[in-house]
Amino acid sequence: MKRMAESLSERDRRAYAAVEAYKIGYGGVRAIARLFEMSTETIKRGREA
Repeated sequence: MKRMAESLSERDRRAYAAVEAYKIGYGGVRAIARLFEMSTETIKRGREA
Protein backbone atom coordinates (compact mmCIF):
# COMPACT_ATOMS: atom_id res chain seq x y z
CA MET A 1 0.00 0.00 0.00
CA LYS A 2 2.75 2.42 0.90
CA ARG A 3 4.51 1.93 -2.45
CA MET A 4 1.23 2.49 -4.27
CA ALA A 5 0.53 5.70 -2.33
CA GLU A 6 3.98 7.08 -3.08
CA SER A 7 3.35 6.79 -6.82
CA LEU A 8 0.18 8.92 -6.70
CA SER A 9 -0.32 12.66 -6.91
CA GLU A 10 -0.92 14.42 -3.60
CA ARG A 11 -4.67 14.68 -4.20
CA ASP A 12 -4.96 11.03 -5.20
CA ARG A 13 -2.77 10.00 -2.27
CA ARG A 14 -5.17 11.69 0.16
CA ALA A 15 -8.16 9.99 -1.45
CA TYR A 16 -6.43 6.60 -1.47
CA ALA A 17 -5.51 6.96 2.20
CA ALA A 18 -9.11 7.85 3.04
CA VAL A 19 -10.42 4.77 1.23
CA GLU A 20 -7.97 2.48 2.99
CA ALA A 21 -8.78 4.05 6.36
CA TYR A 22 -12.50 3.55 5.72
CA LYS A 23 -11.92 -0.12 4.90
CA ILE A 24 -10.17 -0.65 8.24
CA GLY A 25 -12.95 0.98 10.22
CA TYR A 26 -12.42 2.14 13.79
CA GLY A 27 -8.86 3.43 14.20
CA GLY A 28 -8.23 3.29 10.45
CA VAL A 29 -7.39 6.95 10.04
CA ARG A 30 -4.67 6.80 12.67
CA ALA A 31 -3.28 3.52 11.36
CA ILE A 32 -3.08 4.74 7.77
CA ALA A 33 -1.67 8.10 8.88
CA ARG A 34 1.20 6.28 10.58
CA LEU A 35 1.75 3.94 7.64
CA PHE A 36 1.72 6.67 4.98
CA GLU A 37 3.48 9.20 7.24
CA MET A 38 0.79 11.85 6.87
CA SER A 39 -1.42 13.70 9.30
CA THR A 40 -4.89 12.51 10.21
CA GLU A 41 -6.22 15.87 8.97
CA THR A 42 -4.78 15.14 5.52
CA ILE A 43 -6.70 11.87 5.41
CA LYS A 44 -9.88 13.60 6.56
CA ARG A 45 -9.48 16.07 3.68
CA GLY A 46 -9.17 13.06 1.39
CA ARG A 47 -12.64 11.91 2.41
CA GLU A 48 -14.03 15.21 1.14
CA ALA A 49 -12.48 14.82 -2.31
